Amino acid sequence: MFTLIVGPSPGDPVTSRLARLIPAHAGDRPPVVVGLDRVDDACRADRPDVVVVVVAAGHEARALAALRRVEALGSVFLLAAGPAVDSKLILQAMQAGADLFLDEADLGPQLAAALGRYKARRGEPAGPGRLVAVLAAAGGCGASTIAVNLATLIARSRGRCNLIDLNPRRADLAPLLDLTPTYTLADLCRNEDRLDRTLYEKLLTPHPSGVELLAAPREFEGVAALTPGVVGKAVRLAREAYADVVVDLEDCFHREQAAVLDQATTVLLVCRLDFTAVRNTRRVLDHLAARGVPRDRVEVVANFAGRPGELPVEEAEMALGAKVSRLIPHDPDTVGWSNNTGLPAALTSPAAAVVQSIARIVGLETTPARLPLVVRVGNGARAAWAATQAARTATAAAARTAWGRLRAARDCLRRWYRDRARRSATASPPPAVIAAETTHDLALDPQSDTALRSWAD
Repeated sequence: MFTLIVGPSPGDPVTSRLARLIPAHAGDRPPVVVGLDRVDDACRADRPDVVVVVVAAGHEARALAALRRVEALGSVFLLAAGPAVDSKLILQAMQAGADLFLDEADLGPQLAAALGRYKARRGEPAGPGRLVAVLAAAGGCGASTIAVNLATLIARSRGRCNLIDLNPRRADLAPLLDLTPTYTLADLCRNEDRLDRTLYEKLLTPHPSGVELLAAPREFEGVAALTPGVVGKAVRLAREAYADVVVDLEDCFHREQAAVLDQATTVLLVCRLDFTAVRNTRRVLDHLAARGVPRDRVEVVANFAGRPGELPVEEAEMALGAKVSRLIPHDPDTVGWSNNTGLPAALTSPAAAVVQSIARIVGLETTPARLPLVVRVGNGARAAWAATQAARTATAAAARTAWGRLRAARDCLRRWYRDRARRSATASPPPAVIAAETTHDLALDPQSDTALRSWAD
């Protein structure tokens, strides 16, 4: 499928976004961008299958004229993209020949749906989507966090992404997305005889970011239902339905896990820069090579980079016999808060270095134009939570200090009264008591034995 993008200028924001989004849905041939006045020549020379005309503010008349000229050429799937706030403009675009009007504020999902409709109209079989398998070399490497944020970044950029939790003994992905799935992998395996693309998509749990999760079984008993045949079939169906599939793996040697590794286009092997993690990473690399997984499909990703006492990257690479492809910085504040609240850092902190590093794994940018409502609420909640914690900490510290001084003053008074009773002598309260009285505004009259004794006791 060849796509032609027609816009007011190559630097137009909507034109640039289309140029990034279309390759994920429209095959290997990259789209061509031309100006509104050159659409006739480009259509005759390149014979595109799909033409997308950007209806930008200030260029409405030229864009509508371009739509009419493309429509006159015939046999082209014609799309218009622009702001969906002016119903009159949308009607004029449809009258000019556009098959569909795409809202620039929701461009990714609408473009994916439109191109999917075009493929179905042509009877064109969808090629298998990209499959990224995320595998931890050792416990505590943060592979599930990377998988969640990677899928979220892909969904925000390309409209949607299928995320599969094939780490059933931990089942972390649903909590990390704050989701409560109705169906899980166990339900899929129990319906093996009826499993097709329609059933597969019904078993997914959608997230507002565009991620659609196939969750791990809720109970440990459901783990026994997982079989290599069903898992392999499910992954094939996922790649037929989605341009991008991310799978969080448990290990590299169980048969249902190996069924995914055999199909993966990329394997992200996540490790830490410490001795045990590097040692296990080398073991996994050797095992994958023995299984016949091509080395160029495997990328070693070092998570938590920058922690004190970690191994130098050069020494780790010497021990691995392989290059560390990516370094993801250690950012406990950003990642810890997002994991604890179920709001991926890819949504709440897109400019954070840890998010940018994850995005670069699949060649994405991390500067969304406008965050969704769930993220704006999340940012407000984060600020409120931080302020509340700071206030609680300060209040608790002040209370502990005041209570400690009060107890010290009380103990001092008790000792003073005991000493006076033994010596039967008159004395003034010690300086510490007076200081405590002054500090805490205690109305203690040293001449009033009754008041002092009642407070000291």
